This record gives sequence, structure tokens and C-alpha cells, in this order.
Amino acid sequence: MKLIDRLKELDAKATPGPWQSVEYGVHSRKKAIAGRGFGPLIDNHVCDTVICDQSDAELIAASRNALPKLLAFVEAYDDWEENGGFYAQPGERLSDARRALDEENESKDQGPGGTWP
Repeated sequence: MKLIDRLKELDAKATPGPWQSVEYGVHSRKKAIAGRGFGPLIDNHVCDTVICDQSDAELIAASRNALPKLLAFVEAYDDWEENGGFYAQPGERLSDARRALDEENESKDQGPGGTWP
């Protein structure tokens, strides 16, 4: 199985995004990875970790959130490359995937949870 196929399989089985890293506990250094907007609660913990570095929790959440768009871009790029690559026009699929990545970059200046670490 190709890596991209394995990542797509894991993505399909995982709790839907967006995820975010959150701190909880009054006197603890606990971090949690929380998913937003699914289930009966507004915020649901996807997983809890004890004494997790904040940057690790942020990496996990950011990776989950970016994965679907990155996979779409890689697949579109592979398709473009197989159909002529440098000598071919990018095509709608590759252009759409690139546009989605660009929009993600532009949306990261909207305050808490939206800025790049």
C-alpha cells in the first residue's frame, strides 16, 4: 500500500476535524486534543495526554487539520505529473487543490486558534 493510500485510510477513520490543542486542569500540565463541531457537545476530546508539550499537541492538531488538503494536492500533482507534468497545463484539479492550500494560509490570521504557532 502506498503511503498516500494509508494516510487517506487513516484520515477516513479518524475523528473529523478541525482539531485543536487545549489545556485543562487547574494545577496540572495536561493537554488534550479536542475536535470541534461534532457529536452532542460543541467541543469533544479526541485524546488526552499527560504532561504533553504544547508544541507537540499543536503539531498533532495542525497535522490533522491540514491532512485532507495536503492529500488532495499530492494526488492532483501526481495526476498532473503522470499526464505530462512540466509540459502540461496544471488542470482544474491541481489548481483547485492549490487554491485550497492558499486559502488555508490566508485564513490563519483570525485570532486564537487561527494563527500559525
